[in-house]
Amino acid sequence: MSKAIELLTRMHAVRSVTIGSRGRSNLTGDVILAIFAQVQHKQPLGMDLLMVKYVHDVPAVSRITDVMPTWLNDESFKRKDLALSLSCIALDVFCDKPVASQKRQLAALWRNHSDQAKRSNRLIKRWQIKIKQLQRDIDICRMQAAEERSLSAI
Repeated sequence: MSKAIELLTRMHAVRSVTIGSRGRSNLTGDVILAIFAQVQHKQPLGMDLLMVKYVHDVPAVSRITDVMPTWLNDESFKRKDLALSLSCIALDVFCDKPVASQKRQLAALWRNHSDQAKRSNRLIKRWQIKIKQLQRDIDICRMQAAEERSLSAI
């Protein structure tokens, strides 16, 4: 089965090398497709799980999530809604996707450390420096005006 997973990732990877890059290839594209057709025929759920994990196939995710409630109806659970939520979380963990708490943390990290955040922080610092300079200029002008008033009063 590990060979099938390797072939699956090689077929669907964006930057994959061809299987027979040197010499004569024993495995052509037709042979690989035939292997996957057999795997999908014998174990459709397993093939969907492989497609979800390694290829990020959206229709396979929808097929799995559509089947989950029927599995849970067969079992005797007190809280089927909780079991469905846990099974969706388990699917996310299996697919190496972040769960809800990790998504919040990743969003916060993105806001603080992304390229856009760095640019924004630089702009904010520049504007703060300009504001401080203008405030100093205003203070200097007030001091000069006060001196002129005191001199004119004398």
